[in-house]
Amino acid sequence: MMMMKRTFTIIIPLLLTIIWSLQSIDTLEIWSVYFDETQELITTTTTTDDNNNTTNCLIRQIVSIPFDDNDQQIRYINEIRTYIENGDKILRMELILCDEIIDNDIDDDRMINEELIFMDKNETKYVCIQRLSTAKWPNLEHNQTLIQYPANVGLAFNHYRSMDSGKQTLLLMIEYLNDFYDQIIDHSGFDIYLLDETEITIEAGIIAIGIVPDSFFFIPPKLNHWSMKGVCNTNVCIQNQIDNEIRIVSVIAGTNHHYIDEMIVEIIDHQKRRRRQQIFSLNNNGGEQRTFEMLIESPIIKTTAMDKIIVECNYINTSNRTVKAGFDDENENCLVWLHHYPRIDGLDACLSTHSLATIMSLLDLNDLNVTLTRSNGIDLRIPDNNHGSKQMNLNEFLNEKDQNHNWNVDKLIRAKYNAMKGRQISSCGWNPMKIDLNRRRRRRDDDGGEQKKKLS
Repeated sequence: MMMMKRTFTIIIPLLLTIIWSLQSIDTLEIWSVYFDETQELITTTTTTDDNNNTTNCLIRQIVSIPFDDNDQQIRYINEIRTYIENGDKILRMELILCDEIIDNDIDDDRMINEELIFMDKNETKYVCIQRLSTAKWPNLEHNQTLIQYPANVGLAFNHYRSMDSGKQTLLLMIEYLNDFYDQIIDHSGFDIYLLDETEITIEAGIIAIGIVPDSFFFIPPKLNHWSMKGVCNTNVCIQNQIDNEIRIVSVIAGTNHHYIDEMIVEIIDHQKRRRRQQIFSLNNNGGEQRTFEMLIESPIIKTTAMDKIIVECNYINTSNRTVKAGFDDENENCLVWLHHYPRIDGLDACLSTHSLATIMSLLDLNDLNVTLTRSNGIDLRIPDNNHGSKQMNLNEFLNEKDQNHNWNVDKLIRAKYNAMKGRQISSCGWNPMKIDLNRRRRRRDDDGGEQKKKLS
């Protein structure tokens, strides 16, 4: 494919400037996504290192998409590349797919992670979680291909609201080094190559794999090694269907910080004597880190043949506080997004979580009758749907253990290995607006077949 020369002749004054070029590269349409410095930024955060020598600025903006007048249009993402102007000032860039929060979701008290919610200039709320592409220092390269599907394959991008789902948009995140934000004149971002619906024959998809980032995910303090493992049994998500094969094109890691030491993604082929195939690795030793991987030979997963996808995350937490689940700079998660084709209904996510017994063991509570209630009287063992209250209770419990230095490291290490070998409950068809804790009381086979509303 010929290289596209970035053009700045058509500028649309939206929350985020997008250049919509119709120059011909085969039949691909191109959106160039970067910050509009004339518009107010949605969210900014700053972090400073321990010696107060460096200040980093994380900037976010919601994208306004330049669709034609026809609100029913759908575009299909075929390729994503980086565009870097100030590579020496950028630590990381992320492009995230956002889904509009429809009216009946707004007051849902099971919402997880408020940092996933953003509003555009019209105060429309979006939940932004699925990573389309990520680039991170020291692997920032200009015109670097992050995602590339075959010519007739594309990932659907819907810019209209239907009866049961909201429209989609994009969130751009860039973390700049030092005081660059004070004088930001930068058009770094992503070039998105698109097809229309007449040009594709196969729809692509994204699968979220790993551990549910909720209150049952935490990394205790003062530990040189802590492991979490998400196990996806694809045949549990796809039941009563003919054989399906999916090809993985790329692996995108989520927003991870200095607590992560290593991340490994493997496929276990059940039909080939459980042969393991490593398709992604991330290692923070010496600052070397890969945040994506274009796969030269697309691995195949047979979704009805008991194939497994495993995401293992190893952490180091030498601080005095517990690290909790989330997506901001103070938290961690163990998630990857697999770009694949063809897309299969019900396989938008395949996430694991530990059983309640495992969590009790990690918290050094051997008596399962012990409740984790606090002033509001909510018990983590009660299968109500008030996720926010349960999150608050467990956070309060963890904060108390941190403040009182009440962690038994020896017991934690033993519990960790039991947790790695113990039962993990899978949840399929992830919609982050609808996650609750009821699944932890069901058997694996009962829970795994439950189909939840899809993100897209």
